[in-house]
Parts: sequence; C-alpha cells; structure tokens
Amino acid sequence: MLGTDTYSTSPSGESDREHYANVTYRYTYEGTEYMSDSLFPANRDEQVSRSRAEEIAGMYAAGDSVTVQVVPDDPTRSYLIEADMPWWYYLAPGFGALLALTGLLNVVQGIRGVGPQT
Repeated sequence: MLGTDTYSTSPSGESDREHYANVTYRYTYEGTEYMSDSLFPANRDEQVSRSRAEEIAGMYAAGDSVTVQVVPDDPTRSYLIEADMPWWYYLAPGFGALLALTGLLNVVQGIRGVGPQT
C-alpha cells in the first residue's frame, strides 16, 4: 500500500460535493509489478458519501499488505473492493424475463390452439 486519501469535488454551480476515496497500491502479477489506484471494478471512481470515503481510506494504511483482484486478461486492471449491486438492480432483468416467459407461453398456447378463440 503506497498511500490513502479522500477528496471531494463540486460540479460547476452545484452546492453538493462529490466524495471519493483515493488509495494507491502496488502489486505483482506473474512476476510483473504494477501500480494502481482503482478501488472498484471497471476502473472507475465510485462517488460515495463523505463518511464512506473516509471509511474506505481508513481501511488501508501506507505499508499495509492487501489482497488485490487482478483481471487475468489484462493484469494492468485491478481493484481492491468488490462492488455489490443493490437488490433493485435485479428488478429490470427479472421483469424482462417474466415478460419473455409470458410471451413464450402465449406463443406455445397459440400453436397448440389452447386459449381464447376469436
């Protein structure tokens, strides 16, 4: 672990501040050394509350050993924290699957001649 910090930005003209944790680390994968500051998958900073940014930065200290998740196909990409998806992220795909199954059931019933006749 090289170092930790938090920072915040204020989008132009907005009073709300965006908060981020900044953690820089070095890791070795298959004999090659890399350096990164990605905390989450997809190499993107994740905006969090100020207290969460401070909590994340407080989880690490310079000199700590940490477990780094490395993308095997591209070892230059790594992250420290698995991003959990909120439960409601599954609603749209679940609803789409339900609609697809309902449509498939109607097609099968139509082929069999079952169901409302016109």
